[in-house]
Amino acid sequence: MKILLIFLILLSAYCTNSFEDQKNKNYDNVVIYYRGFSPDYISKEEIVISVTDSIDIAELNRLKSITSKPIFFAGMKGNDYNINIVFKDNTTGKELLVRILKNIELRPTIVYGIGNNLGKKYRNDALVNYVSNIIELDLIEQYNGEITQIEYDKLIE
Repeated sequence: MKILLIFLILLSAYCTNSFEDQKNKNYDNVVIYYRGFSPDYISKEEIVISVTDSIDIAELNRLKSITSKPIFFAGMKGNDYNINIVFKDNTTGKELLVRILKNIELRPTIVYGIGNNLGKKYRNDALVNYVSNIIELDLIEQYNGEITQIEYDKLIE
């Protein structure tokens, strides 16, 4: 029993260190996937936004590394919208998924990786605000109807 306990502690420490290394790494490619569900943010399909500006990529790398204290009882469904930010290192092929889940009447929740009920949830208003500006979330909110990729591209031109 003691061996199992030691194994679980070592495994937990390894996974935490590996995750922290991945989270603090600087990636050179970022793609944002937006999907809205509530009437204010609804999208007919997933909207894909490639971040090409090197300043934006550098700032997203910085902001993803900043986490506040983990929050408990966070909204995990994303009834308003889900934003998946995929960071990729083109040299190694490694990727990191950072999710922004916004529930109706709750502040956005940050989840690193695919997330599960046991994983930690965070608040990171700076990251949420920066991503919202990149994808121009206010324009999506003002759009009348279900927005598609083509309509989104026209809207932000």
